[in-house]
Amino acid sequence: MQFALTVPADLRWLEGHFTEEPILAAVVQVREVLGFVREDWPDLPAVSRIKRAKFRQPIRPLDRLTLRLKRKTDAPLVTFEYARDGEVCSGGSLEFE
Repeated sequence: MQFALTVPADLRWLEGHFTEEPILAAVVQVREVLGFVREDWPDLPAVSRIKRAKFRQPIRPLDRLTLRLKRKTDAPLVTFEYARDGEVCSGGSLEFE
């Protein structure tokens, strides 16, 4: 699955996270991924761990992103990747119980 997203400049999750140069915290990125996962795959149980997470490039207000999600068919695992202009900003895997 793939989603086109734009980070709103007034997103409350940006408040207090580096006042001079706000960025979207890693925990918020994972939270957003979980929101899409819950909508598209409500059968998945609770997350048990985050695997291989890498946050390479900061995500800033007004960034236009592509979020890619892929569910493994043979395991309770979803991989995610945020990209900006084709360059990966962050990604990882969520393992479910």
